[in-house]
Amino acid sequence: MKYCLTVGFIFLAFFTTQSSLAVDVKSGLQVGDRVPAFLVTKSGGIDDGVDVDETLCYRCRLGNKPVVMVFARSTGDNLANLVRQIDKTVAQNADKKLSSFVNIIGKNANAVAASAKQFAKEHKFKNVAICVPTDQPNGPDGFKIAPDADVTVMTYVNGQVKDNKVFGKEGADRKGVQAVVAGTKKILPASSTN
Repeated sequence: MKYCLTVGFIFLAFFTTQSSLAVDVKSGLQVGDRVPAFLVTKSGGIDDGVDVDETLCYRCRLGNKPVVMVFARSTGDNLANLVRQIDKTVAQNADKKLSSFVNIIGKNANAVAASAKQFAKEHKFKNVAICVPTDQPNGPDGFKIAPDADVTVMTYVNGQVKDNKVFGKEGADRKGVQAVVAGTKKILPASSTN
């Protein structure tokens, strides 16, 4: 009985960990890749002088700043929790110019646009732009967003990817959110200790 419980616990722990980070799925630009320009339409979020429904290149607008860039296929609770933590992290690192934008992608462009607007309106993120890339269903050409990745998070600075996290159908759970937030350390300048 004790053996069965131990094996069961190990099995559960393994699959719980695997549901958070889809380590077997390669999605998005990889560490060291350059982030190319691409067009998005803003759906809501941060009040940064860009109007809702305006089409622009956020990659271009943010220039060489440290950025958390997310591509997501669904706008459920797990994505809301992830973006809420990114929003908080951006606010805490405003002096370091940390920025973020979330790209909602999917097969039906009209449904994606409506979902992105509803997501932005419902959650009222103050520091993160919610957008829809003009390239659908898998985001911009060359980004290689895997069709079976629900959420792909790339952190970059000076236009170069420093961290990449991929989440499966369940999205980012608590551990996944913590891993994304920890990944921002790779793009933020070190604090001086004078």
